[in-house]
Amino acid sequence: MVIYTKLMIGGTEYSDSLNINIERSIGDYNATSNFTIDLKNIAGKYDDTFNLNDEVLVYADKDSSPATTKIFVGIVEDISYTGNNVDEKLVLKGRDYGAVLQDMTVQPIIFKNRDAGEIAKVIVETNSLGIVSTDGIDTASGTVITKIGFNHKNIFDALKELAELADFYFYVDADKDVHFEIKEGISSGLTFNNTNVTHANFNTNDSQIFNKIWVYGDRILTGATDVGGIGAGSEFKLTDKPHNSRVFVDSTLQETGGVIGMDDPLNTSGLKYVVDFNEKNIVFVSGLAAGDNIPASGTSNVQVDYERSSPILKFTQDGDSIEAYGPKTKVISDTSIKDYSAANDKAVSYLADHKNPIIQGKIRVHNVIDVTPGNTCVVDIPFHSINNQTYSILNVDYKFNSTNNLSNQVLDLTLNKKITDFTDTMKDQILRMRNVEAGPLEGTFTRLETYIGSVDVQSHYEVWGMNIGSNFVFHSAKHGLIQDYNSRIGYSDAGSILNYSGGDF
Repeated sequence: MVIYTKLMIGGTEYSDSLNINIERSIGDYNATSNFTIDLKNIAGKYDDTFNLNDEVLVYADKDSSPATTKIFVGIVEDISYTGNNVDEKLVLKGRDYGAVLQDMTVQPIIFKNRDAGEIAKVIVETNSLGIVSTDGIDTASGTVITKIGFNHKNIFDALKELAELADFYFYVDADKDVHFEIKEGISSGLTFNNTNVTHANFNTNDSQIFNKIWVYGDRILTGATDVGGIGAGSEFKLTDKPHNSRVFVDSTLQETGGVIGMDDPLNTSGLKYVVDFNEKNIVFVSGLAAGDNIPASGTSNVQVDYERSSPILKFTQDGDSIEAYGPKTKVISDTSIKDYSAANDKAVSYLADHKNPIIQGKIRVHNVIDVTPGNTCVVDIPFHSINNQTYSILNVDYKFNSTNNLSNQVLDLTLNKKITDFTDTMKDQILRMRNVEAGPLEGTFTRLETYIGSVDVQSHYEVWGMNIGSNFVFHSAKHGLIQDYNSRIGYSDAGSILNYSGGDF
């Protein structure tokens, strides 16, 4: 059994490829694909043939030529040349349309009490500029998000956040249609066993078990009031560090206030008190320049209204996982979380995905072509202690070349949950930096968009008359202002005709 392929670039078919490598991969909640294509470039055959953003289509079939099953669509993002005069090679690299979503951002928007799938559909339709379609998005995920906002987060990461909250995953298929579907909810119908597996490697890993989850969101200001006396001295102790303080003595607002170490009665007229933020004190000032502003001691005559910074915090844990694997703590800090419900959703979903060990397997298969990452499959390899287990397909790696095509061994699969590696760690760091650079979602913004094009401008003249009877008032706002004082006016009692000319009459 032989594998046949067809390669289309920019609408033209090319049959002289040396290698076509396609990797379609999915993490816990997202998927993307990339490709590398090697072409013979003898005597500079393709020196100016291809351009960035050319669309790439790859078809593959078993024992069927020409191939008609579309397995990949993407765009060229890198063109490089290598070799010498007798062995020139052109290398094209790029990504699929799922990865392209990483290059477009979500315009600032806030959603309240909307289904996660519905939000996903709105985000893609309003920000992808018609590049992808949304027919595969399930708008009834069953997860209603109380409140969530996006501020120039790229579309890919916004969908990932929604998928994490809904326990969904998403990808873009070969028809450029976005799928937002329940995680591990669609079966590929494939079974991998000794009839189609040529090599297998499975690994159980506990490095990503977390059973005690702390989620820290943003900090918000909440109101507080402290009432009491100052005792001996000039300090009034507060419960928390104060923001936006308002100090009352005997119900009278004290003005003006300052900052300890910065403001001085010699320089600030009418200074009544200073705030010691770190020590949580209101310090009343006195002296020759300030006068005596210290309230009477021992009474409840001082009231301070202020705001304190309160963290949005959620903690959850799983007792069974702690008992089986020991306590393993994960602290998540995400300043995009602005309310408690979002922190709770993130903590609960993260715990569900990390409380048990991760099993990851890699298999090489033959006689199988069209596989979609994110779908499930059945694996039956007893020698690896795997008996009819259902796993998710994480990674699909195609290596099309003359040797692999003839032997019908073009496909490697990675199954079940992905074990985080250095690349994942670096990606998380980059995303954190993007979130910091985007800033908070607050305020208003006015935008002017300009375009280059042509406009058909037409002009015309209108002439009309007015019957004013036998009355006429020179230079009248009612009958018209005459700005040219060198002109002469002709007038007739009979009528309704006004003659205007630059000459004599």
